[in-house]
Amino acid sequence: MILFLAKQLNALDKIEELVPAVESVPTYVAFSKKKEFSDVIAKYNRTLSAMKLDGTYQKIIYKYTAATRK
Repeated sequence: MILFLAKQLNALDKIEELVPAVESVPTYVAFSKKKEFSDVIAKYNRTLSAMKLDGTYQKIIYKYTAATRK
């Protein structure tokens, strides 16, 4: 997200990746228990799996992390 914002602000040249990373934070998706979301969760899981199989997921990751590769 930071790299995306930096790109929008034309500030990518002011950001340097630290290796090794100072911190790595896993990302999660959560659905409310107050409402029945089993259909949404199933569709989400199918779509994410399909995106990983066809390479779309990796393309998105690559797009938003490209600035960290030199």
